[in-house]
Amino acid sequence: MYIRGRGVKQNPALGLDLMKRTVEKGSTGAANDLVSLFLLGAPGMPASRNEALTWLTGAAHHGNVEAMLRLGYMSMSTPDSVPSSERNVAQGFCWLMRAALLDQPQAQEQLSMIFARGERDDHGTIIPIDLVQADLWFRLAARSPYHDNSQIRAVIEPQMTTEQLDQAKRLPIMSAPCTVNQRLPA
Repeated sequence: MYIRGRGVKQNPALGLDLMKRTVEKGSTGAANDLVSLFLLGAPGMPASRNEALTWLTGAAHHGNVEAMLRLGYMSMSTPDSVPSSERNVAQGFCWLMRAALLDQPQAQEQLSMIFARGERDDHGTIIPIDLVQADLWFRLAARSPYHDNSQIRAVIEPQMTTEQLDQAKRLPIMSAPCTVNQRLPA
């Protein structure tokens, strides 16, 4: 409200301070709003990708699964205005894996795409193609009523051997999702 002056006198500094305090108390909604403000900018507040990443990292370390997903996406890809050397596949992969293990279907689907095509960055990080892992994460994402990735799986599965396909079908039985309350290694 204060940042944009909705219903009150506009005061970006006060609004930003209030949002930061709310985030520090654990509000995931405020964390998402704050990150969006830093990414897009607001009146009296220029956009800052680095500041957004700082607050996003803090929210992710406090168990905010959406922050983990967003960090994964932001680390794996960079906008045109950011040098490609800032793309960090290892860091992005780790955040996506954390979110996927907490049963976030978008992270699971993104992991499956990474394993299906492989990834590399300017730092020498290479994630090789692994069709069994790709199929596993597609199957886990497909459990969500909001994700239908059958068309994507239909592209990958014909490339797999019968043994790989059998292995991929057995893996989801062994993969039970965690809850946010279960602690993941830092």
